[in-house]
Amino acid sequence: MQINLDDGPAVYRIRSYENKALQINQTLYTQSLTLCGQKVWTETYLSPQSSIEEAECFLKLLAFTPQIVLFGTGEQHEFLAPKLQKFFHQQAIGVESMNTASATRTYNVLIAEGRVVVASLKI
Repeated sequence: MQINLDDGPAVYRIRSYENKALQINQTLYTQSLTLCGQKVWTETYLSPQSSIEEAECFLKLLAFTPQIVLFGTGEQHEFLAPKLQKFFHQQAIGVESMNTASATRTYNVLIAEGRVVVASLKI
């Protein structure tokens, strides 16, 4: 699937996702990762079943508070653990879980709107 969007203030945009590979700008990634408009973390992936402690460390790593956290769960949708959903809501952070293809499209739309979004994507 080819994805095209107008350029905006975000540095990192998802250009395509297919065959277990994700293209961000001109770089192809084959491992799970986390990204926002300004940075890519290849060593970090927060799963929808992560613990509260892992989520707290995740937010500290980001060093900012996103408006929305998207979970891309691979080819199949996985529901977000209720305790994790509650944790993000208590932090006033929106949270959504969906398959990775949907998460990539949603990420690009939100970035184009100028939203502060973080996507944790399972490849």
